[in-house]
Amino acid sequence: MNRTVVALAAGIVLCLGAAAPASAQAPASPRTKEDAAREILRITGAANMSRQMLEQMRPSLEKAVPGIPSSFWDDFLAEVKTDELFDTIVPIYSRHFSLEELEQLIEFYKTPVGRKLIGEMPAVMSESMAAGQVWGRELALRAQRKAEARRAPSKD
Repeated sequence: MNRTVVALAAGIVLCLGAAAPASAQAPASPRTKEDAAREILRITGAANMSRQMLEQMRPSLEKAVPGIPSSFWDDFLAEVKTDELFDTIVPIYSRHFSLEELEQLIEFYKTPVGRKLIGEMPAVMSESMAAGQVWGRELALRAQRKAEARRAPSKD
């Protein structure tokens, strides 16, 4: 009987000893949706894309406010913090995606095709915007022609 108690106690100690390292390795707290959304913004290089967009907008800003020295725009753009934009975008991701979906997106962006998407997205967006502008102009011309045709006096 004494051997059985000793064996049982040894088994319990071994189990507790094996479980301790596993629990010590567990994360202190699970990731929140907000943390996951920020991770997506980080992985996708959203800060760099935001900077590129600002630089692309610069000529329009300079035209909108003529007579301002170039150094003003240099200083102004240097002061812009992308974290301010992220603070407004993170809640949007949180509203539209569950934590599980955000985690899946993070995993996707880490895959080769996800990395390619991230790399190609600036060119895709730029080309898409240009195509959208051409399409918009064509629609405007079509609408203008139809409106003019409707206004023209009918020959009855």
